[in-house]
Amino acid sequence: MWIKNPVQSTISILILRSSLVFTLWDRPNLIHQSLLLAASIFRIGGVYVSLIIRWRRRRKVMRLFNGFWSLYVAKPRVRHLLRRGVFCKFLCAFLTEWSQMMTGLSVIYNYLTPGLVLTFFSLFALTALLNVIISEYYFAMINVHAHYILLNYELHSILEEARLLSLKCYSHRGRGGLMTRCCYLADRVDEIAKTQFDLQTLNELMIEIFGVQGFCIAFIYYLTTIALIYFTFTAAKSKMLNLKLSIWSAVFTCGYILFYYSDGFFGVFIMFYVLDADAKMRRLLGDRTLLATGLDERLETALENLQLQLLRNPLRLSVLHLYDVERPSAMIMINSVVINSLLLIQYDIEHF
Repeated sequence: MWIKNPVQSTISILILRSSLVFTLWDRPNLIHQSLLLAASIFRIGGVYVSLIIRWRRRRKVMRLFNGFWSLYVAKPRVRHLLRRGVFCKFLCAFLTEWSQMMTGLSVIYNYLTPGLVLTFFSLFALTALLNVIISEYYFAMINVHAHYILLNYELHSILEEARLLSLKCYSHRGRGGLMTRCCYLADRVDEIAKTQFDLQTLNELMIEIFGVQGFCIAFIYYLTTIALIYFTFTAAKSKMLNLKLSIWSAVFTCGYILFYYSDGFFGVFIMFYVLDADAKMRRLLGDRTLLATGLDERLETALENLQLQLLRNPLRLSVLHLYDVERPSAMIMINSVVINSLLLIQYDIEHF
């Protein structure tokens, strides 16, 4: 019946999420119910929307996968830079889902029925699927970051060698060997420019594929944080927390909150790291003015073309092209969470 009627299953899941919270709260008011319902709708709706978009854009998803695979084959050293990030993400995602499942089981353990068990695991199957979708974007971003690290390292070594060659450019001895070496460095700069262009193309493809999912995830975290702050205030104000909550339920709940936000921070900070790596590349190219003007013209042209490529098409991480993901925008979102939480608290004080 659950498989044949997805609408009824979704409603059952929303009711289950509400019952879990109402078990913890003796007297949930209208704001509690509204926040919980809105967060649940966006969380479950985000899964359905993501699956639909993923199916409709499956060709672009395969292009994205093939593009990263081609870069990986060309630079296999990148795997050493991926290990720690992949392991931390996998561990944090696993602990998030495990602690969420244990929290729910500890709350409804005494009320389990076959229908409730089916609905319960259907709920966490959807949330786990949403976590998998988030992880796909994280793994794509960590690949971009790893390749940027390699490009910056290679560009730094090229500029250092160019500085050493610039000290010899005024000497007539070994002039032919100097020009040959400059041409070799120019070829390496061209390869860096090509790889950076490929990364930029893949980033634009990621924005198109993961844009709606990114918006849903950001809004889910936004509502969840406001709800958490408001629930904490109401618990401290009127002691609505159910004293029958076991110690294990409290531990699993705290663990879930910790791992849930840690998982979100992983996704946000990897985007900041990518932007920092791109900014570092621009700073390295800004140092090319310190090189002697007597170097081979082809090397100077290659460095100039790479710098113009970065200036003409800068790396941008946006959500549906509505706003760019930057540190200032993250601070604006945090300020908005605090302001709206205070408004809810003020409304609660006046009316409840």
